[in-house]
Amino acid sequence: MLDFLSVWQVLQSNSNALTLQTLIQDLEALSFNCRSNSCIEHATGIMEDESAPERLSKGVSTISLGDDKRKDTKYLLDILGSYESALGEQSAKAPCRISQFPPPFQSVPCNPIVLDMAYNTIEFPNLENRMKKEKKGLLRRFWG
Repeated sequence: MLDFLSVWQVLQSNSNALTLQTLIQDLEALSFNCRSNSCIEHATGIMEDESAPERLSKGVSTISLGDDKRKDTKYLLDILGSYESALGEQSAKAPCRISQFPPPFQSVPCNPIVLDMAYNTIEFPNLENRMKKEKKGLLRRFWG
């Protein structure tokens, strides 16, 4: 592959028509290679975009609320009623675990959504006559 500076130096040093013709052919081949590589990368990107939803759905389908894939690991919070060494087994390479982090997914109930569409059409009674009227004395009238 030719770089621009070497082509420019050859172009300035040799003004021979044969050399110019070979340089033009090399530049055309370089342009063709660049264009073909650009088209290949574009096609690769399009194929990756089309396969992304399949990979996503495959990954989402493997998620579960239960944690079936992990091996049974004893956590210190689970065995608080019995005495075991906090250091763990001497043959174990990993340190003893206190609690599972992040906690496993759990289903959470949600409150139902209640839409009251008749609220705008209800006419509520006027309650002003039932309210106590504030009596103001002579001094309260001046100083509020």
